[in-house]
Amino acid sequence: MRMSRAWLAVLFSLIAGCPSEPAPEDAFVVAIDAPGLDAPGLDAPMPTSPDAPGLDAPGLDAARDDAPPGLDAWELVREIDAARTTIEGCEEGLPVGDLVRTCVPFPTGVQQYDVPRVEDSFDRAPPPMGTTFDDVYTPRRGECSVRQHDRYWVRARNGHVYRTWHPPSEPADVETGLPCTYGHEHGNDPRSSPLYTWAGGIAFGITGSVAPHYRHTDHTSHKVFVQNLWEAAVGNGPSDDPYYSAGFHCYWLSKVHQDTHDGFAIGNNEHEYQNNLMCDDGFARHPSGPWGASGPDRHTRASVRALTTWGRPGEFKACDGLVITPATGMGREPVSGSDTNREIKCATPEAGWLYAPLPREIVSETGHTDYARDTRGIDELWKPWMNVRTRDGHDIFVSSAYYVVRNPPRLYNPLPSAGGYLARRDWDGDGVEDDWVPTIEVCFDARTRGMAACSGVPASLASMSPEERWLHVDSPFDGTIRLIHPKGTLLANETGREHFCTSYTGQETADDPMPDGRGYYTCPEGQLLQYVASTQNLWGYGAAWGTHTEEGHVGGSMVNARMGGTQAPGYSHEWVFFFDAPGIHAPN
Repeated sequence: MRMSRAWLAVLFSLIAGCPSEPAPEDAFVVAIDAPGLDAPGLDAPMPTSPDAPGLDAPGLDAARDDAPPGLDAWELVREIDAARTTIEGCEEGLPVGDLVRTCVPFPTGVQQYDVPRVEDSFDRAPPPMGTTFDDVYTPRRGECSVRQHDRYWVRARNGHVYRTWHPPSEPADVETGLPCTYGHEHGNDPRSSPLYTWAGGIAFGITGSVAPHYRHTDHTSHKVFVQNLWEAAVGNGPSDDPYYSAGFHCYWLSKVHQDTHDGFAIGNNEHEYQNNLMCDDGFARHPSGPWGASGPDRHTRASVRALTTWGRPGEFKACDGLVITPATGMGREPVSGSDTNREIKCATPEAGWLYAPLPREIVSETGHTDYARDTRGIDELWKPWMNVRTRDGHDIFVSSAYYVVRNPPRLYNPLPSAGGYLARRDWDGDGVEDDWVPTIEVCFDARTRGMAACSGVPASLASMSPEERWLHVDSPFDGTIRLIHPKGTLLANETGREHFCTSYTGQETADDPMPDGRGYYTCPEGQLLQYVASTQNLWGYGAAWGTHTEEGHVGGSMVNARMGGTQAPGYSHEWVFFFDAPGIHAPN
């Protein structure tokens, strides 16, 4: 049975979102490729539904607060059986012993995996008895209750329960029965990615929870990004390099902790990063040595997570001149040779970003979300360096994507001697004068009022106190406009293994993952399970791609660097997301 893109997206959301029995370990079964997938439009991104409140499927909302803690496994199996369908010979949701089948469709065929079910709840049940969440949600008056918020959770593959994605609003609060908003958003619904079950769900804060220093993360800054079936490109989108199709497609499900609303993240460079990537690149690669041969076992596949470094501790780049600025340092030094930084705009009267208006959402000629101007404005850039390193010192996975916020609630506020002009004060209530200032304050200072970046700011905010307006829902600086770029991803795994136990940093430990009789993998308490396919993907060197014979660097997608019908550099024409919704305000 062939299905349209829209129905595939709904199916994946339905199956992946079903609650299940506990699955504390991991299992990845070798993929099968079934050539002959012939679904029109599969080379275009699937819908991501960033604000979908949930699926309206009969029976899926039966487990409410009157249900026993946890979720009934037999009911789960019945739900999966009822929703199961066949996608080009692969039965999505098929129970296989203690595992469940998941299907990832590519133009070259369906990759099939049998993996542990994901036990989760997206407003279907309260968390299991005894659950304590580390990240705190404190609602304002009229916002969704804590009890309602707690109904979004997932049991990670380490057996512990964590918060997970929720929509920005609810049709009915479980306490009041009235519509409500949460005041913040978490990006795309991870269930809209067919990688959701394969990745074991998306658990907010799992990496910090296993760190020896227990890296606490605020809840609102967890952001999920889904990009389905994108066509990879050879070349670097934001540059003038030659640019052409690599001849293969990928799915990307990533999660970052991106705190852009206060001062804590300026000094602390450790933030959670989860990266799940699957491609059919083996078919597009020209033979180039023993690791360059095409075939089903040469595909890029990785599901990794770590407390990653973003720049150096106590340093960040600020102002349009990219000045390295010291801060109160926390975290750890990046690995040698890593390409990572954080860039924050400055509150100075001559700042270049003041002259660029905020982006507005458009649909480009290629059909993807874009924004109208090709100028860089108020950009807060986060660039991680994600690597998984074996115990003998080899990097088997390296990713250097970037994540940009175009309307952050925070600016760096330099001292007057460095061009700062706004008074410093304690904004976060910790008793210390802050070196940052709410972005909205620039719009109400006589020296910068009326600049392009402040167009559209409601005049009513002027009558409010500074403490009120920077947290107000009418402020446009709420962190909801974000763009991302995958850049290069390197797999260089010659170990013959695909599962690894690592510390919170991604460094392999002395322990090997241990499979049990069901094919599950587990790591000792306090370690992270990583999956990296046993291949060298040659994205950065040593291979030619698609119909081209020259070697090239795979560094982007064919959709994110087009402007006016031509291929061109496109910092503002990449994967652009507008996550604004009613009720959202800083901190977000």
